[in-house]
Amino acid sequence: SGQKIILERFDDYWGELPPIKTVEFRIITDLNTALIALEAGEVDFLYNIRKISREAIDENPDLDLHEYSSTRLTYILMNCDTEPFDNVLIRRAMNYAINKQSVIEVAEEGLAQETAGIFSPEIFGFSEVKGYNYDPTEAQQLLKEAGYESGFAVTLKTMDEGGFRKTAEVIQDNLRSIGVTAKIEVEERNAYIQDLAKGNYQMGIIAVSTAPDVGCYSIIFRSGEGGNFSRSSNPRVDELFEAGERTIVSEDRLAIYAELAQILSDD
Repeated sequence: SGQKIILERFDDYWGELPPIKTVEFRIITDLNTALIALEAGEVDFLYNIRKISREAIDENPDLDLHEYSSTRLTYILMNCDTEPFDNVLIRRAMNYAINKQSVIEVAEEGLAQETAGIFSPEIFGFSEVKGYNYDPTEAQQLLKEAGYESGFAVTLKTMDEGGFRKTAEVIQDNLRSIGVTAKIEVEERNAYIQDLAKGNYQMGIIAVSTAPDVGCYSIIFRSGEGGNFSRSSNPRVDELFEAGERTIVSEDRLAIYAELAQILSDD
């Protein structure tokens, strides 16, 4: 029916059996309904709690709230195959123009942290990079250098899930301040992902959760990969991902990924 997934313990497993016989994943798309189910004891565990619900959970003696950092990363996509985002100066200008802290407060209800680079701080290979602080003046200067002193118009696609629409609205407001007019188009999730995969967009918003290693980002940034929605291509990036996959010594891999992180930030 698509409403739940049930996993059953394999009793013929050779080792010690886990104490839990079945695990049921129940699909509840409305977060308020999910919270009611938790409070009623119909479910035992719930994640992605809205900030507005946290006080009710804290005040309920039958519930415990646990906070942790995840590997989920939300970022802006720019299609490098389309003008003006085929110009690195424009891409850098967009980075300076967007107030990430405003996105966190408005779209993520303050329950997120800013990262200078594209890799999550929670995974192996993360390193500090020289990123982009919020600087509209610098953004305008880069637009001028790129030949877009008067700005330009762009379509910003997103999907109507989670905080994506609110993120788009913050970005729209930020870009307006530097003379860039962003038209927001909201699509159903499947149609949106198909458009990203086909390159049928100019700007977009996406979130990814990866395994705990920078190498897993190769599907997003290596040339020709299916998840490379930005359609970026940098031979050195491809070389570094391959080097990271072939290197065993952790310190050497960290050095490889540090160079990789800075290149991706600069690009």
